[in-house]
Amino acid sequence: MIVGKIEAVIFDVDRTLWDFDKNSREVLSEIFLPISKKSKVPIERIVHVYEHYNFLLWAKYQKNQIDQSELRYHRFASVMKHFDCFDEEQVLEMAETYVDLCPKKLSLVDGAIDVLEYLKAKYPLYIISNGFGPVQHIKLNNTKLTPYFGLVVCPDTVGCKKPCKKIFHYTTGRAKIKNVSSALYIGDEFSTDFVGAVNAGLQAIHFDVHETHQTTKRIGHLSELKAIL
Repeated sequence: MIVGKIEAVIFDVDRTLWDFDKNSREVLSEIFLPISKKSKVPIERIVHVYEHYNFLLWAKYQKNQIDQSELRYHRFASVMKHFDCFDEEQVLEMAETYVDLCPKKLSLVDGAIDVLEYLKAKYPLYIISNGFGPVQHIKLNNTKLTPYFGLVVCPDTVGCKKPCKKIFHYTTGRAKIKNVSSALYIGDEFSTDFVGAVNAGLQAIHFDVHETHQTTKRIGHLSELKAIL
């Protein structure tokens, strides 16, 4: 893989550095355990149903069709209705518990610390995430990733989400990156991360563990960045 001259490296957070799936499933298993015991439905099935609704609702959130509070509420309400055990008070409690506990989980994507240690000596590092700002800062602080990054940018600050060009340009501007094309962005979502960064004029690498898209600019493990950069 050939990349052009690089002045700075920008990362996504969830599923790129912070192991979202593992951390989320740990918390969801705790939250849904009482329902699993009462309904006799395996916890894995309940979590799978949650992830299905969460995926659909995040797609709406990305398109600004629902807001943050609606996303947080309806992903749990949808599960409870799915299993015919809806309880308003319990849904609100679940939503609050998830947001409180999940960011405190500590699992990182394999190779994250190693590659950040390698890169920090060569490039300034930054973050652009579509996650909620306060939540992402908790994740980064608890996993001790914060010191690696000179800037963390989320939609709360900019007013738009990836793949909007504005969030990329805001970040490169704040980071004083003179030439946008000398910034390299790395993220797991093809359309929002890879395509979004390229359309904004940045270089990009798709962190594609499961080889879901065909592009020459992809890696399946973070350690591959050490051979590229």
